[in-house]
Amino acid sequence: MADAVTACKRAGIVSATTRSSVGLQRNPERVRAELEMLARNEAAQLGANTIVAMGPPAGDAQTFEAYDCQR
Repeated sequence: MADAVTACKRAGIVSATTRSSVGLQRNPERVRAELEMLARNEAAQLGANTIVAMGPPAGDAQTFEAYDCQR
C-alpha cells in the first residue's frame, strides 16, 4: 500500500484508539476495521483521503500516515 501513495501529498499522522475488550476480548479483525474507520475519519479532517498503517495495532491503538491523493 505504501507504494500506492508515492504520487500523493502527505497530510500528516493520525492515531486511532478503540476498546479491544468489553468484558470479553473482541475479534481482532473487528478491532482492526474499527481502527481503520476511525483513522479515515481523522484523516478527512486533515484533507486526506488515503491512510497507510505505520505498523500493526498495538493493543487498542494504531497510528497511520494520512495522504491527499488526487483521483
